[in-house]
Amino acid sequence: QAGRYRQFFQLGVEAIGSDDPAIDAESILLMIDYFRSVGLKELTLYINSMGCENDRPKYVELLKQYAIAHEQELCKDCRKRVELNPLRLFDCKEESCRRVMEHAPKITDYLDEDCKNHFNAVRRYLDMQGVQYIIKPELVRGLDYYTKTTFEVVSPLLGAQNAIGGGGRYNKLVEEFGGPPTPGIGFAIGLERLTIAVEKEGAFVAMEEKTDAFIAVADKAVKEPAVNLLYALRGAGIATDIDYTGRSLKGQLKYANKKGFRYTIFLGPQELETGIVQVKDMKTSEQYAIKLNELVDWLSNIVKSQTMGSGVTKQS
Repeated sequence: QAGRYRQFFQLGVEAIGSDDPAIDAESILLMIDYFRSVGLKELTLYINSMGCENDRPKYVELLKQYAIAHEQELCKDCRKRVELNPLRLFDCKEESCRRVMEHAPKITDYLDEDCKNHFNAVRRYLDMQGVQYIIKPELVRGLDYYTKTTFEVVSPLLGAQNAIGGGGRYNKLVEEFGGPPTPGIGFAIGLERLTIAVEKEGAFVAMEEKTDAFIAVADKAVKEPAVNLLYALRGAGIATDIDYTGRSLKGQLKYANKKGFRYTIFLGPQELETGIVQVKDMKTSEQYAIKLNELVDWLSNIVKSQTMGSGVTKQS
């Protein structure tokens, strides 16, 4: 079958140690940005929440009862799945099963408060960046260890096997293997399908590694504005990162210096109130006071001038 292989290669990305919904959105946007960077434009993003151990058992039981009531309409394989794992019914390609599952209970209607808030926060971060997506309650991603966020990107150019990347959160996976509580999220991109999609769209753009700016968040109350700034800077071509692990301000500066970020942007309640942020040049130790609404253009011009080998003019 075209696009489906017995052996294949994939590119994987994992973010371990944080349950912050901002990093779910970060992972999704990273995958989307990667696809765009190699020339793909015709993409559809699907997202869902798989809930957690607090709400999923109730939903699975409701789904099971629904499937039993429609058992005669299901294929032979799906009748076996009803008892073993009713969530797998959503994966079936048989038309009769697809018709039944179109009207099945939706997991997004049964999320507990924590999972609902988490999913809404992920959506809010995506909305802030103008990312178009479709909520697909039947998106279960084929692996039982997923919790909360799942996502998938498909290309309409690839026919039936059209998923070119996808992933989700797996907060309990490490514990299932005897380890400590370790939340995580990740995704994989199928390189063979990606290559086919790139060939069909006829574009490829070379990439280079950059570490331009780091946003040091002084107070968690400004996390959402900080994430919004993160993507505004990235949208201007400035390689920018932010902390997702709850480091202190001192720890964030140490991290930024270790990773080689040229500029650190300090953002806290005072900066939001005054509309002025402090930007430190980590190479020269010089510090600049820049209006927040001018920061993207200012830093973009500096990064471009450095790329061309010219100097930086100090501003105040």
